Amino acid sequence: MSPSNDGRKGQAGGPYKGVRASQLLGHWPFAGNYNDASAYARGPATVQGYNVQLASEQGTGYVQIRRPGFLNIPSVDLRTINFSIELRLRFPSLPTSGRQTLLSNWQWANWQYWMALEPDGRVFFTLRRNMQTNGSDPSQDLVVVWARVPVGRFFNAVYVYDSTRRNFSVFIDGALAGSETVRQEVTDVTLHTATQPYVQFGNKGDDWPKTGVADVDLSALRFYQLTFKTCGCLLAFPESVSLLIFFM
Repeated sequence: MSPSNDGRKGQAGGPYKGVRASQLLGHWPFAGNYNDASAYARGPATVQGYNVQLASEQGTGYVQIRRPGFLNIPSVDLRTINFSIELRLRFPSLPTSGRQTLLSNWQWANWQYWMALEPDGRVFFTLRRNMQTNGSDPSQDLVVVWARVPVGRFFNAVYVYDSTRRNFSVFIDGALAGSETVRQEVTDVTLHTATQPYVQFGNKGDDWPKTGVADVDLSALRFYQLTFKTCGCLLAFPESVSLLIFFM
């Protein structure tokens, strides 16, 4: 995947305005292997447990994740940057009991972000503040964004964090699906420290037993560092917008 050059240059990193440049920090396409295809070559995702396998559909690779298996994926440092996390996903069905953890950067007392699917068909993604808590303090959330997602087909999800404008947004198949602003009383808009070498897909790092809790197909996972324009202009979301990121 790379930012589109289809006549809307300057919109690198996602289906929205205001981005001057983007840098690919990690890219796992799951096209016949688990390797990071970016220039950083951070290393392969690794299967934990069983019931996880590579597959292909219409020439596009993906990894089929089924409980109790999950993935460990080399971590990308997002703590102090503007970023996008971009995924191509398919949920075979909705959870029948409880939420299913998707992407998480999680270690006991050191978690940084958490993405999960709820039984009602919505996905939440929460970023954690740079503060120390005992794990039960509701004020530890920096910002949380929600989006309703399709079931039974692949779709593109793009999560964008702009710390300057204090905004966290999600786009589903190129359309703005949710956007939240960091509350004004929060002055530090960086994320919590995370030192673990791997993030998880399908599990939270301190869950016990260490088994996967999600049934999901993952066709692409990318992390970008974003540089936003400094003109002071706001992000613009046109009524009709096509995804400017091509998922290969």
